[in-house]
Amino acid sequence: MRVLTRSKIIRTAINTVLRRMPHDDRKIVEGFVNRVMSCREWETDGLDNLSVISAAMLPLWTDRTDFSKYDCQIQFNLPVARLFTAKALTNIVAHEFAHVRIAANLGDGWYEKMKSREGYHERIADQLASSWGFPATLHHRERKKQVLPTIYARESQIMRKVSARLAAENEAVKSRFDKMRRY
Repeated sequence: MRVLTRSKIIRTAINTVLRRMPHDDRKIVEGFVNRVMSCREWETDGLDNLSVISAAMLPLWTDRTDFSKYDCQIQFNLPVARLFTAKALTNIVAHEFAHVRIAANLGDGWYEKMKSREGYHERIADQLASSWGFPATLHHRERKKQVLPTIYARESQIMRKVSARLAAENEAVKSRFDKMRRY
């Protein structure tokens, strides 16, 4: 498992969870996850909805010709994750590692299998993380009472920044295509 984020709070939370989780589960998680990374910018979920997800376990396609083959990655959304306390963020890491532990048992096609029963797998991941000593109630409560109200209060300001960033990225792509056409 490669940890590709420089975020100190994320790295500390990862180390805490790995140190406290059962040895057998830790080995499975470390062997199944290809990488842990983070996004530093606010992201949208679709065209105009601000993403409020703090972390997600996602497929990492390693073969660009065969999309049925993929590894596992965990991605943190830093603007959202930073709104949680260190303890709640540690519990979020444990929750994501619990998803990984479950996915490892499912084998090939784990992502599709988990998505088809998402609610069930969320509850099982909460239970597994709790059995490791990381109760889900803390980060669920913080998310509802502190994180979401903070994001929604700042949403229009954040979306203006996201729109400006996306417009600048689009202009950069257009510029590259224009240069390619000239050659």
